[in-house]
Amino acid sequence: MERTMNMSGGPPGEELTDEEKEIINGVLARAAMMEATEHERIERLSSRLDNIKKTACGDGQSHCLLCGPQGVTAVLCVQCNKHMCSKCGIFSNGRTSPTWLCRICNEQKEVQKRSGAWFFKGRVQQGLPPPPPSVRIQTVQLRQFWTR
Repeated sequence: MERTMNMSGGPPGEELTDEEKEIINGVLARAAMMEATEHERIERLSSRLDNIKKTACGDGQSHCLLCGPQGVTAVLCVQCNKHMCSKCGIFSNGRTSPTWLCRICNEQKEVQKRSGAWFFKGRVQQGLPPPPPSVRIQTVQLRQFWTR
């Protein structure tokens, strides 16, 4: 981390007015609030996925993966290769060919898409990745400096 000196030779941040410091603290507080809101949103998505998994009552072989013995195993999920009935499956007419996904695989796909986890290829994500250490350190140092 590079430190710059102000014209008076003091540490950085000394040349800021109290009003500027308050504005910056407000921005940091809003950013923290947005991060917490995003974390809650991703937790709700993950919770919905867990609920779908818990309510699945079939084996995906001789019975529909999701509704159990009530459904006829008419279609196959291209993701997990489990059988399901057409009511429990989600049909996608993709670019290359039409495909079926079970609700579990479809919801997993949605969680990855909405959380940005798809970007981290192969990395299992429950939430957003933490900021780089240098950003956390700088933020903590700025907060400590301005609250003195």
